[in-house]
Amino acid sequence: MELVSAMPHLPERARGSEQLITVSAPEGYPIRQVEAQLVLSAGGTLGVYPVDSTFAVLAENGRRVIRMAAQLPGRHAAPIVRFTDRHGNRYYTYRQLTERIPHDDWVLAARDLDRQYRTGPNPDEPDPSP
Repeated sequence: MELVSAMPHLPERARGSEQLITVSAPEGYPIRQVEAQLVLSAGGTLGVYPVDSTFAVLAENGRRVIRMAAQLPGRHAAPIVRFTDRHGNRYYTYRQLTERIPHDDWVLAARDLDRQYRTGPNPDEPDPSP
């Protein structure tokens, strides 16, 4: 799973939206569901905003490509993508980090991945996995 782009340059069909989010994965990758939100960081607080629509699901060069449009007038936000594999495992991708996170809380997932993005892994912390 790869977040290909989140850019303000949009195709004609998405005109009027602030962001185009493109998610790409190999066709054989076992994805059941893909969702996205936009994360805005303001004053140390993270907020999430819904993505307006999925307007294209395509097959390109052996990959499944999903394009979504999002509006957040006057602000720049980073996309967070949640996808579920065929076994029901839930993953989040934010700022090029992908983690398996079992809960469905967008804000908590964004907070955890944002902290990891800003500080990097901490080798002194015990591994929370069993």
